[in-house]
Amino acid sequence: PPPSSWASDADHHVGVFTLRLDAGATYTLPAAAHAGINRNVYFFKGASMTIAGRNFSRHICLEVKAEDSIEMVAGSSEVELLVLQGVPIDQPVVQHGPFVMNTRNEIMQAFQDYQATQFGSWPHADDDPVHPRERGRFAQYADGHEDLPEEVPVDIGSMSVKELKAFITAKGLTHGDCVEKSDLQARAAEAQGDAQCAAEDG
Repeated sequence: PPPSSWASDADHHVGVFTLRLDAGATYTLPAAAHAGINRNVYFFKGASMTIAGRNFSRHICLEVKAEDSIEMVAGSSEVELLVLQGVPIDQPVVQHGPFVMNTRNEIMQAFQDYQATQFGSWPHADDDPVHPRERGRFAQYADGHEDLPEEVPVDIGSMSVKELKAFITAKGLTHGDCVEKSDLQARAAEAQGDAQCAAEDG
């Protein structure tokens, strides 16, 4: 976490844990440092499990006593859980639009700051910039470099018409002149071939 954040102070015991248990496996979640810590357990994947002696056959969020250790037992399939904990910040919260502050005066100041400077600067011509759909998926970092997902081979023959159209569009080609599904498949194969050639050339 950022050095000056609430989470960076070890005395606040902020924790984010994911747990995965095989079918029938047992795990005991250790007690937290003290009773002043809030702890929630989210059962979000799997058919069923037992938490602290209670059986659950649906996904659920439980607020538990942090000072107690908790036994967890997976049911007939693998389960996954998320555990969130930390000492509460215990500050008032005022929210308006995208701004969250502690007081109404701070909210008003945040609006004034945004209107005056857009929080320092805004490098885009629009308030809501979006990337072209044909860019596909990518990650762009502050230093300007980009990461692109690895090309995963696709089975064009098993795609639906909707999937074919989405695939063609994502590759930067058009499909408006494609009448039959076979036309879409041919265009998708063309798009896939262009992408592979570009990768090999790079």
